[in-house]
Amino acid sequence: MVYEPYNLKQILIILHSRLLDVKEIFDERSLEFVARKVSTYSGDIRRSLQIAKRSVEICRENHFKHNDKSKPLTKVTYQNVMSSFEELFNSKIVNVLKNLQKNEVIVILSLSVVLSTKKLEKVNIDDV
Repeated sequence: MVYEPYNLKQILIILHSRLLDVKEIFDERSLEFVARKVSTYSGDIRRSLQIAKRSVEICRENHFKHNDKSKPLTKVTYQNVMSSFEELFNSKIVNVLKNLQKNEVIVILSLSVVLSTKKLEKVNIDDV
């Protein structure tokens, strides 16, 4: 099934509804930034939720690294969101895949198709 990409307004509405219980931990500017970036890149709501989740994790890690554990948690900031975007879009795997030659991509896609259609865990390259 193919889904149409979400636009900025739709992503913001979904993020607000999904994060209703924890919306006070997000700075409104950072949540809007997530929606803007995701709507520009892919429009995939799963990606925006993944980025929101990772942003919270980064915020918690930074808070506990620099503060006493008894202090209340700080809000997720624009900087936390930027860090999660960088992790997601600048990971080593993503960079390697972006720099592959066309024939290398074809081999990897062929392997993936064979693995998924035959439901195998491994496949010989000769079988592709």
